[in-house]
Amino acid sequence: MMHSFVDPGDGLTSPVYALERAVHSGSSGGFGFEHGELSFDQLDEHSNRLANLLTEMGVRPGDRVLGLLGNQAETLIAWIAASKLGAVWVPTNTGYRGEWLRWQVADSEPRLVIAATEYLERLSSVAEAIPARCPVLYTGPEPVGDHGLPGLAPLAAYLGMDDACPAYRPRPADLCLLMYTSGTTGRSKGCMISHNYLCNQARLGLLNLPRSPDEVYYTPLPLFHTAATEIAVATLLCGGSAYFAARFSVSRFWSDILRSGARACTLLGSMFAMLGHAEPSADMAKAYGQLHSVAGGPFPPELQTLWRERFGVTTTRGGVLGLTESHYICTTIGREERPGSCGSPTEDSYDVRIFDEADGELSQGQVGQIVVRPRRPHVMFDGYWRNPEATAKAFRNLWFHTGDYGYLDRDGYLFFSDRGNDRLRHGGENISSYELELALSHPDLSEITVHAVPSSLGEDEVKVVAVRKAGARLSEEDLCRWAATLVPRFTVPRYVEFRAELPRTPTGKVRKSVLRGEGITEATWDRTAHDITVPR
Repeated sequence: MMHSFVDPGDGLTSPVYALERAVHSGSSGGFGFEHGELSFDQLDEHSNRLANLLTEMGVRPGDRVLGLLGNQAETLIAWIAASKLGAVWVPTNTGYRGEWLRWQVADSEPRLVIAATEYLERLSSVAEAIPARCPVLYTGPEPVGDHGLPGLAPLAAYLGMDDACPAYRPRPADLCLLMYTSGTTGRSKGCMISHNYLCNQARLGLLNLPRSPDEVYYTPLPLFHTAATEIAVATLLCGGSAYFAARFSVSRFWSDILRSGARACTLLGSMFAMLGHAEPSADMAKAYGQLHSVAGGPFPPELQTLWRERFGVTTTRGGVLGLTESHYICTTIGREERPGSCGSPTEDSYDVRIFDEADGELSQGQVGQIVVRPRRPHVMFDGYWRNPEATAKAFRNLWFHTGDYGYLDRDGYLFFSDRGNDRLRHGGENISSYELELALSHPDLSEITVHAVPSSLGEDEVKVVAVRKAGARLSEEDLCRWAATLVPRFTVPRYVEFRAELPRTPTGKVRKSVLRGEGITEATWDRTAHDITVPR
């Protein structure tokens, strides 16, 4: 049985309505997690109860509800509950701490926060950013003390509420999510994501990699990422099942696949290489051929071949190019994959072109910036939250400028060439060099810059190049260990190099292109060579 999905033309353009249809159709699908399962019926009932509690606590349409939660049932319940009220769900990266977390809380100005107990201490450290009279609900063990957080109370209180469905009915254009991207030349920005955007992306995902309602889809990607939210909505649309692992683990991956019964999965970046080259195991052998479809990016052709041969996978998809602002602008829907390409423009939703620096369109084969605009309403993000200047800049000349560079071949396939900014990607996470430089401004340093070094796993390693103040005795190891106490685990630099000065342009800007070109030098210190483990 092939998938069925909610098409934007039938009016069911919200995850809320997709859930209603799944429930009314009697679908036996649902969601699995490390610590339990959540059927569609349960998701509907529990989200109604929580929505009624949030209403009682003062949450109204347009208010933000910020979540600091892992891959657990409460994450979906809270997201759908907020959507049923017309509130905006703000899924926050659970790796964030310090300035990363403070900025996102302060910028989104939540009316209510929902967090797992294990993250309350991090919230406490940025308590000044939480608006006055913003209660914090926790899920998990009862915390010791209130951590100085206002209105701290157990989320489980929703279980005692009425299960009647709220009267509010979301419209396709209503904001559903506020998802923060990693900053490139400044602070990270909140992408305003509508209900219709989410359903359209899930529809495209189902077309790009068809799913059967009686199959389980697996991913270790976190529910604060676009790819995972798309999988969740696609599961509602097709009436199927999905399993969200608590985190990615090479040693547990194949046992998770066996336990969940998954037949398809989505991964990202270095996960493909790490699993593809992992040592054989009994679970790996037992799971041979169980996964028939694997998707994600970047997923180079050679790794796709390895997965098909080593693990018995029959269908691989690695050519999708997508951003939080405009996911799935290119897919392989209705066409064969072309090795090395990102697929071809998704013509029913997006117009994709290649522009030069003056926004003139380039010919086939010429490398320029990838730009895109929607062919239908609300299939892209609705701009950056409270940042009209950044929105106008991104949509220069009425085209969204991705900041990425590539070219279109004569058959319309898009090939990615390079990033046009200083963003890094490590461990499946985008990293803002700007924000990391701010966070690593140690008192013993007079200058610091952060740039990417290519990784053998297909992503980036983080390198810091810095200038010490006169007389400072700060060592590379000291800086690395200090960083590990302040920044998210995936941003802790692997490489550190001290220099007398940084290379600069005539206007005084640091020439990161020079540093990236030099890569690892004889003076570069490597964390892994000193057996330093970064704590989780």
